Amino acid sequence: MRLLVVDDRDWGAGDARAEFWQIRFQRVKAIFERAEQRGEIRTGVKYQVAMQLMIAPLHAHALYTEDAVDEHTVDAVIDMAWPAIAAAASPTRGR
Repeated sequence: MRLLVVDDRDWGAGDARAEFWQIRFQRVKAIFERAEQRGEIRTGVKYQVAMQLMIAPLHAHALYTEDAVDEHTVDAVIDMAWPAIAAAASPTRGR
């Protein structure tokens, strides 16, 4: 995880970090496109930003604390992020 947050001035980690995120963004793009087609998320959601919105708090938690990320933390992040991307008529996120 720490490799993913070092800046490009450090020992060449920038290339590995860029490749890691490029692969993840490509995979997540298809998920967001299908969700948009089903009407679950609003049209035009920037999937990279939405993904970052959801995972950044979890990464920060993992990097800055000794505590494991628990289900309650994940649920809190999702509950805050979901309204930002959900379609207006989309039902509340199910558990």
